Amino acid sequence: MYALLVARQHTVQERRQFVVTRILTISGPSGAGKSAILRQLVASKEVEFKPFPITTTRHRKPADLPGQYEYIQNKAFDRLRDAGELVWINPVQGHRYGGRKANVHACFQGRAVRILEAPPAAAADLQKYLAGIGMADSLLSIGLAALPDEIIRRRMHERGDNAEDIERRLTACRSWNVEARGVRFHEYFTNGDEEVHGAAVAACIVRRVRNSLKALNR
Repeated sequence: MYALLVARQHTVQERRQFVVTRILTISGPSGAGKSAILRQLVASKEVEFKPFPITTTRHRKPADLPGQYEYIQNKAFDRLRDAGELVWINPVQGHRYGGRKANVHACFQGRAVRILEAPPAAAADLQKYLAGIGMADSLLSIGLAALPDEIIRRRMHERGDNAEDIERRLTACRSWNVEARGVRFHEYFTNGDEEVHGAAVAACIVRRVRNSLKALNR
């Protein structure tokens, strides 16, 4: 509610000193540790993090966090798209994912910071939308670089993946790194150790968001 109040009462230039982080995006290729970082943040005792409800046409999966997805039928998704209610649309393996404008604006209410896994294109679309409504500073975008080829190849080989799957993963990671160059990330992390990487990234995010939230107490 604080950010909405500020948005109505101040110019964009004046508002920058007041706006705090309300939305966090985490972007990275498969295997970069996005889900692990998201879970660490949700479990944080220092800052209240909640998943941003991504609208999707796929069915629920056991690993989905409560509130992480809004499950709808294809026709309902089409209606949102046609009405211009989606900030971004991301098709994946026959399903569609999107971010509703209503859910973006809901992030400015309450104290929880909303977090979501977002491909580079979706992160860029969200950045553009928030800039258009004068709330660009409310977004913190995190990028996770793909692990080096030799580490991916070794780990996949050790767990029994075949050569075709390994090369498919390597190709996808290289493509992601190219796509990510078009996104302005506030922080971009790369590390060869997935476990340490995830803990370090989560700690950095908590520290940065905690400092941002101090504005609420001014």
